[in-house]
Amino acid sequence: KKKRLYELMKDAARHYHENLSLPQAEVARQYLEKRGIDAKLTVKFGLGYSLNGGEIIDFLTKKGYAKAEMKEVGIIEQRADSYYDVFYGRLIFPIIDNFRNVVAFGGRTLKADYEFAKYRNSSQTPIFDKSRNIYGINLLKKKKQRENFDSIIMTEGYMDVIALHKGGFDTAVASMGTALTPTQAKLLKNYADRVYISYDGDGAGQKATMRGLDILEGAGLSVRVVSLPEGMDPDDVIKKQGAAAYKKLLDEAETLTSFKIKTLKKAYDLTDSEGKAAFAKA
Repeated sequence: KKKRLYELMKDAARHYHENLSLPQAEVARQYLEKRGIDAKLTVKFGLGYSLNGGEIIDFLTKKGYAKAEMKEVGIIEQRADSYYDVFYGRLIFPIIDNFRNVVAFGGRTLKADYEFAKYRNSSQTPIFDKSRNIYGINLLKKKKQRENFDSIIMTEGYMDVIALHKGGFDTAVASMGTALTPTQAKLLKNYADRVYISYDGDGAGQKATMRGLDILEGAGLSVRVVSLPEGMDPDDVIKKQGAAAYKKLLDEAETLTSFKIKTLKKAYDLTDSEGKAAFAKA
């Protein structure tokens, strides 16, 4: 059964990718061009586009798949007595596991005044558990088969991974917005001993980040934290300051202990003796 669901996902991913060359996908091509994503990167990451609510359903039905199967892998949902593509009108990011199976999709809306979430990700299915998968792990494995490397860059999202690969940092992967799990940490440990955490510089989700860092260290990984300028993500840094500026941030990345102390400092008033004592204790 799983094999059939993998086949369905592969067919869907290929079809979404082929949609990108159609006239109706002009909005998606313009967006990719604006973000500096060329044809080579589009193919490398298998990017695609969902034209509308029903087109993928017709295509997969003709391929012999049942709507129940499409629903099972999280491509379609039911509204009243009809079905619709949950990713319609979105740029498609296939999520591929380390065995090269397409297991899920991420979709980004291309509307400036979107009424739904900017990103939509596949929910849990018989072939996808986001706590056990990492975006870009398939490319990491491919690289490992070609050459050796000693570190991985962990980012927050799909576009960060693509931007870093474009900038020459091709060991970048993403945690897909979840707090890191022990399974993901073990997966990373298969490929390298050091992980650079390069999350956006807005300080959001600091507690979850800290838990994730401890999990990585617990898996025997050496953890370094990259401090990005406030309000910037890796894509911004490379675009505005160049790849050399991002490389400098990697070189200056802090150890986990140093990062923890710096983060802790912000929670206490160090001009006050009580604050200093509480900080020292913490």
